[in-house]
Amino acid sequence: MVWAGRLMPPWPVVFAAIRAVLQLASVSALITAVLVSLILTGAYLLLMAVVATATSAARTGVGRRSARVGLAITAGVIPALALRLGTGLLPATGIALVPMGGILIGGGMTATTLSVRRVLDTAPADNLVRAAQAACGHSWRTPPSRSCRRMSRWAIRSGSVMGTGTGRSGAA
Repeated sequence: MVWAGRLMPPWPVVFAAIRAVLQLASVSALITAVLVSLILTGAYLLLMAVVATATSAARTGVGRRSARVGLAITAGVIPALALRLGTGLLPATGIALVPMGGILIGGGMTATTLSVRRVLDTAPADNLVRAAQAACGHSWRTPPSRSCRRMSRWAIRSGSVMGTGTGRSGAA
């Protein structure tokens, strides 16, 4: 299609397809080799967790705090796998552990990445709220929600909100 429409030369698409086939073949060979023993399966799951940690840390830009990201990912994976193994729901075989572990690690990576991004996105807004609190004479230690409720009650009581009060300043 790319060649017929003369949108670009076909070679980048051909090389990308060949690279994808080689990558899938090499990962398939690695997984086949890993399924032979439980020790290799455990090592492969550990490698998957390390790669998920590195990917999540890179996507969130946490830098040296990637150990915390790894802890957040594995904090959900290890108990979930242990519970499934302990109850007999998941057999202790490589063919069962690799896909289940991969699904859990991938889900943990996604949840961690989104959570860290959310926290990092709201931190500057929280700092602005705290700066506004300080400007109004409130303590930096007061949680923003409590301070906002207190400031809104003060504004309503004093008649400083549009549409409330007597329309005159001072006491009536």
